[in-house]
Amino acid sequence: MAKKDTGENIADWDEFFDKYVNLVTSPSGEYTFESTPTLIERLINISAPQPDELVMDMGAGWGKVTTAIAPLVKKVIAVEPAKKNIAASIEEIRKRGLTNVEFVRGEFLHPGTSEQVDLFISSAAFHHVIEKDKGKAIAVMHNLLKKNGRVVISDPFFFFDPEEDPERFNRIYRYLTPKTLPEQIYKSYIEPHFISNPEYVYTWKDMKRYTPKEGQYYKLSDLISLFEKQGFKITQWDELAPFFGIICAQK
Repeated sequence: MAKKDTGENIADWDEFFDKYVNLVTSPSGEYTFESTPTLIERLINISAPQPDELVMDMGAGWGKVTTAIAPLVKKVIAVEPAKKNIAASIEEIRKRGLTNVEFVRGEFLHPGTSEQVDLFISSAAFHHVIEKDKGKAIAVMHNLLKKNGRVVISDPFFFFDPEEDPERFNRIYRYLTPKTLPEQIYKSYIEPHFISNPEYVYTWKDMKRYTPKEGQYYKLSDLISLFEKQGFKITQWDELAPFFGIICAQK
């Protein structure tokens, strides 16, 4: 079930970012993840979209996944909360001459549409749903999917239990923080603590205590439990790094 494409040292983790994720400022002005063409290709290969299918791209951003999958399916419903991101996506769709994309302003808990789809896909967005709402968001996915519909999500989640292996979590946490925060915030608020406390082991509880709720990491095991509670069957997961991967589920 699990396909591993990862390593346990900084060079491997740097290679992950080079290969799968860009950290950019979005059209809406947010410092955020952007899926690379390699990650999008992997998502599409796993999701296996069909020409007669309806697809929902949740957290569509400025259209990276939408524009890649639209030529392969009947219709894409691109759901995104930020107006400026939607505008950028609309412009890209226009340039490519795609006519089978519908844009909806919404998000995981309130998608702005009740149209049922065959495939629900999302890349590097689900971590914005706070912990207490993740189960509710998966229930929304379940309601939006047709019988035997699929969910394919890529996101930063942990493939091991950070509470059982705090040393490993500490190494990854210290690595990820400067990679995923704006430089000004990291250097002003985080780096001084890292420098003055080189031996301190940052724990999962520290992450929960100090990281804003909408930006916290979570565990693959917890995500699987939430999907199964909503009646999904987990069909595959892909470990691209110890802290990032793809999960697939079927209704």
